[in-house]
Amino acid sequence: MMKKLFSIITIIGLSVSSCNKILDEQVPAHKNVDYNVISDQKTAETALVGVYSYLAGGYQWEWHYGLDFSHLCGTTRGSGSSSGGLEAGYEGELIFNTMRADGSYSAKWQAAYRMINAANWVLELIENVDESLFTGDKKKEIIAETRFMRFFANFFLFRNYCYFFDIDSEFGLLYRDEPVNLTNFRVARLNVKDSYDKLIEDLDYCIANGPEFSTVYRASKQTAKAFKAKLLAMRGGAADWNTVITLTNEVITSGKFAMESDHYSIFKKRNASKEVIFSLFISPNTVASNLGTVRCRWSGYYRATDFLKSLSNIGTQYNKAINDTIDTYTPSTNVYDKNYGSAGKIATYGLSDAELVANSAFIYLRLGEMQVLKAEAIARTTGSVTDVLNILNPLLVRAKDTPFTEQQIVGNEALLNFVYLVLLKELALESGIDYEASLRFKDSNGLPKIIGQKQNLSTIDDIKKCVKPIHVNEIVVNELCKQNPGY
Repeated sequence: MMKKLFSIITIIGLSVSSCNKILDEQVPAHKNVDYNVISDQKTAETALVGVYSYLAGGYQWEWHYGLDFSHLCGTTRGSGSSSGGLEAGYEGELIFNTMRADGSYSAKWQAAYRMINAANWVLELIENVDESLFTGDKKKEIIAETRFMRFFANFFLFRNYCYFFDIDSEFGLLYRDEPVNLTNFRVARLNVKDSYDKLIEDLDYCIANGPEFSTVYRASKQTAKAFKAKLLAMRGGAADWNTVITLTNEVITSGKFAMESDHYSIFKKRNASKEVIFSLFISPNTVASNLGTVRCRWSGYYRATDFLKSLSNIGTQYNKAINDTIDTYTPSTNVYDKNYGSAGKIATYGLSDAELVANSAFIYLRLGEMQVLKAEAIARTTGSVTDVLNILNPLLVRAKDTPFTEQQIVGNEALLNFVYLVLLKELALESGIDYEASLRFKDSNGLPKIIGQKQNLSTIDDIKKCVKPIHVNEIVVNELCKQNPGY
């Protein structure tokens, strides 16, 4: 089918060059996987690995996956250097600039839709392969993992390009559930409500049919439950929070994961940590060849803001994990260097070369986030201060921070403020939850926390600036796709 598609493209010639661009950007590029040849379990598994391989395809799935969102909500800042360009670039993104749709954001759009298209090819071609050619429930498990990866790419797009924080908005996903071709690339966007439903459909299939958890690099029933809890917290409907409690409980008590005894160990062990639920694999050879870049984890580009650093005392592991760079000089070697936060959310200067090569990874989701989401859901339902403290105080204690008492938390507003504080301490600069939370937690005036927390965002209307513009090639060719407001 893939070869047939390319033949059609060659014959017709595509008089409109932009159509070429859409197909080039969304057709799978990995030549080591032939999506035509799915004829049995072995070839289906090979095709599935091809879908996973897109995570290794660029920085979009590395630091851009979470840290870009942290910059939007004011927990990380740019270096201010002309080489990094973040201080100017990321502040510059908080204005409406249509040209950016053809620049820094196009790579994110392309990367996600390549993964989605690859997943859709697998789903289409595996459908007609007889189940007798698979062992046990393996066919359903492969479909489940593939649908999870389609969810994962759409989830990335949803947070970047959609009004996910407004359930009544029309600006949802440009959702594709079949391989893109010349006849179907014109697609209208879903509204936000329907976007949530589509994302949940893929997760629910994985929950029902996926394999049990076996590795942080592959999807599983438990992985899908964890992401569904995160997604429902983003939607934040009245009925969602009880489901969040159920899902987080099921992940926490599954026996597949375990909390580290201290905050530091998460980032020292990284993909070897029992706390990690889903993670990006970076090959040891790649790390060994790029030790300097991997060690600083692009810290020249990303640094914690004074606001975030002020939330935790210097002696806590929270502060060590995100602290800024310090110029150092070693007289014996006459070497000037920089010392980064030792626990390594942004940098890994607390690890030896061997530890770094063995355990380097980008953590997409971990058990600590499940604990915080469970506490938030309790705060928004039963409002039990005791239950919330029993969940969150152990996180503070293991990071050598000061636990709270019930006397310090009077009323539900204070309880939610406490949850938000611990969320930032524990999870900022990781999965993007600090950005998601800054939009759903409210200040004393009922405004999202992001307003006033992030420079250049002072009104509700300003939040629209956080939503990136749809890729210009899509807008030019796909007349059914509406651009985001302001661009």
